[in-house]
Amino acid sequence: MAQEELQELKYEVNLLKSKVDTSGRQIDLLLQKLDTTADKLVDLTVTITRLCTLQEQQDKEDQVVREEIKTLHKRVSVEIEDSETRVTDQIKQLREENTSQHHEFNQRLRLVENLRWLVMGGAIVLGVVLSHLPKWMGWID
Repeated sequence: MAQEELQELKYEVNLLKSKVDTSGRQIDLLLQKLDTTADKLVDLTVTITRLCTLQEQQDKEDQVVREEIKTLHKRVSVEIEDSETRVTDQIKQLREENTSQHHEFNQRLRLVENLRWLVMGGAIVLGVVLSHLPKWMGWID
């Protein structure tokens, strides 16, 4: 029995050795994969760091551009307000000049109309006087 037990022990030891060898190879493969994964993580960390730096630079540039846009917007708004004020003032001035010229034209037109009525009235009176003149002078009996 001792020899059978010894044989069985040898068999179990060999079986355990093969399992340990298989497990060792699997552990080596896992370690290699972990090394590869760690290298890739390092590469990703470097890439992410670069991207963060680029993002920060882009944010700074965006902020500068936004400030410039705000400044330009203010300038344009001021220019528009100034132009609007000038145009409004010119419109008022033109309206006043137009009103003044219109008033002056109306006065002149009234003068011409009055003169026309005076001339027409004078012509009527002259016509009546000239038509009765021969009677008054005795030329016609």
